[in-house]
Amino acid sequence: MQKSTITIKKEFFMSNKKRTGFDNSNAPKSTVMEKKYKLWELLLPPSILSILTTIFYWPSLKYPFQFDDIAHITKNFSIRQYTSWSIASLFHPRWFADWLNKINYKMGEFNPFPFRCTNLMIHILSGIALFTVIYLLLSRLKKNEFLQKNSLIIASITTALFLLHPVQTQLVSYVIQARLEGLATLFVLLSMLTIILIARSTNTGAKILLSILLIFFSLISCSTKEIVIIAPFLALTLDWFLIAEQSWEDFKTRIWLHVLFSVLVFGSYLYYQNVQWFVQIFSLKLTASNNRGNILTQSATQMITPMHYLISEFKVILHYLFIFIWPFGISVEYDWKLASGFFAMDSFFPFLALAAIGFTVIKLALKKQFEYLTFGLIWFFITIAPRSSIIPSAELICDYKTYLASVGWLLIFAVVITKGINYLYEKISINPNFATILAKTTLSKEQNKIILAFLILLPLGIFTISRNKVWSSSEAFWEDITIKAPLKARGWNNLGVAKGEGGKWDAAIVCYKEAIRLDGMYADPWSNLAVAYSTKNEVDLAIDALKTAIRIFPNYPEAYNNLGSFLIMKKDYALAERCFFTALQLRPYYGKAHMNLGRLYLEKGEGEKAYQCFLSSVKGDLDNALGYQILGEACIKMQKYKEGAVAFETAISKGSSNPQTYFNLANCYFMVNDLDKAENIYEKLTQAEPQNSQYIYNLAETKLKRENYVAALDAFNKAKNLPNAIANSHLRIALCLEKLGRTDEAKNYLKQLTNIAGAPDWFKLAANNELNRIGNSKNNSNVRIA
Repeated sequence: MQKSTITIKKEFFMSNKKRTGFDNSNAPKSTVMEKKYKLWELLLPPSILSILTTIFYWPSLKYPFQFDDIAHITKNFSIRQYTSWSIASLFHPRWFADWLNKINYKMGEFNPFPFRCTNLMIHILSGIALFTVIYLLLSRLKKNEFLQKNSLIIASITTALFLLHPVQTQLVSYVIQARLEGLATLFVLLSMLTIILIARSTNTGAKILLSILLIFFSLISCSTKEIVIIAPFLALTLDWFLIAEQSWEDFKTRIWLHVLFSVLVFGSYLYYQNVQWFVQIFSLKLTASNNRGNILTQSATQMITPMHYLISEFKVILHYLFIFIWPFGISVEYDWKLASGFFAMDSFFPFLALAAIGFTVIKLALKKQFEYLTFGLIWFFITIAPRSSIIPSAELICDYKTYLASVGWLLIFAVVITKGINYLYEKISINPNFATILAKTTLSKEQNKIILAFLILLPLGIFTISRNKVWSSSEAFWEDITIKAPLKARGWNNLGVAKGEGGKWDAAIVCYKEAIRLDGMYADPWSNLAVAYSTKNEVDLAIDALKTAIRIFPNYPEAYNNLGSFLIMKKDYALAERCFFTALQLRPYYGKAHMNLGRLYLEKGEGEKAYQCFLSSVKGDLDNALGYQILGEACIKMQKYKEGAVAFETAISKGSSNPQTYFNLANCYFMVNDLDKAENIYEKLTQAEPQNSQYIYNLAETKLKRENYVAALDAFNKAKNLPNAIANSHLRIALCLEKLGRTDEAKNYLKQLTNIAGAPDWFKLAANNELNRIGNSKNNSNVRIA
């Protein structure tokens, strides 16, 4: 049979060797005619999958930040400090993710939508890169007719599994990890794609250009996350099994390419991490300490050693494999512990299972059988190895670590599913005119298989939507974790915080006490318990809890800040000031500590010091709507109305929609005689809440100050009849009548006020004074606002 090639428009790759430089000279004649797809036919599967992925993830794009996203994004002060691109930024690890975070911050500050949209784009681009890699590899195979013949559907199913599987929500919805692990995966796949194109090309110019592109992708990938260090091993595996097809003669022609790629990756990490880091790893001297609230060892002070960590990871690796088969029990956090020893049940039996898998892989590799299975498992284990072997970590198990590893495992699934679909294809007849738009295309021959694949994989997307709901709120997020990891103190502490944010303080206290029961030396729940006690006016209990938190962890800025706040309530200003100073020494940009120090100075009557502290709070990490609102309120207390107006304007520009913010802004405008702006805001507030006596009273005062006496009189008459009416409205009515020349009416009105039964003495006195003033003088009274 005459050999044919895959023809794609725009030189994606073409049948003419002279135009593309792809070398087919040594390819044996295939036993099956290769399918010719048009470019749009090849673009259709990843395009549909990209749209479906967007649809399934769209509801989650508005969800708030959770867990480490708060520490690495909203509390990461450096994100705010983006100025422009600089060469200097390239010389520290993970710079690309840092740069991307700063770009997202510029787009909407701490609005999670731009961050999550970027994550979704990373995920979809990774899926498209994966589709291209799998299709290019399988469609050119010479020794495996099944894989070559079904290359398009296998690539499509692999990509669908990668994009839609609910396990991937562990990374895509975890904002900070998507721009670390996710970016690493994207650029590793792009590097693999470039290596495939270099391997296929015989044109020297094309090889040079592609090699430059490989250098670029390699360097960028090394700036994402350290897991990229396994990329050269993945390239070797990919080449040996799916390009060279286990032919040494073919493989050795590309040794130079693997040397180049290895030098780029290993050289980058030698620069970023230094030689000593690698020496510590391979000499088994690298250790890790426990994270409080997540104790993996028998005692909190025990170090996590390489070999202890290794024997404990056997069960984790099996878990990583299993969750792609049965994802219904996945959790962001697990309460697993390190194994007590190699022969413990949770170490020895998983080891036997992995040993059996390893033996099977070696046997298949030696016999050169089922290369997709061998390749997929080797890819998975290579990717998992660095973080599931001798590099100890305070986190024993994290499902997002499977993102890049899943490529190999999901390829195996895709081949098995394709075999099943081929079987069903012969048993089930679907009307060939079902999709008339495809009737005359090569793709139409795959129509039944595509329909069956869609029906099989659609439930994955539905479960992805369901799983993503866990990220919809802090309470939902941590409740899911405490259900699935009830022995983890960190879960209970953070659930308590979520309950407290919702005003459920009794429930929060229960959660904090459970966290303390699980880990008595965990400082966070003690500090948070103090906040909960304060809401119940149990200040002494709150102070005792904070002192315990500080005793456990002396370098705890939040605890010092909270303790200082409670000491202000006890009027112990000297000790409170020392607490705030300590908090700021530990974290100089701590906005809440600056703010509370300002509150202290305000109570002590030291206005200028207070003002400087409030300014420092918004220059620190309280540079949000709340911070500027508090600054504005402080400015009003200190009669700095011009500065207050700027603060409230900034709060509004940063998203504050609180009516009180607008009301305070209008008051500042009033006090600096910017009456047009003040009146405009009062009008809008009155329209929104016509029963609010303060709004309409201040609107009336503004009209009075502008000498619009008729409108002012009408507004004061409305204000006096509202609930919680301001008593001064009556005196202002008399003033308006006087200004309109209706002096007798004003006097009669004031006389009626002095005769109201049950009216306070001060009110009657004020009315009588006004009556005397009108009788004795025509001078204007001062105008004031509520």
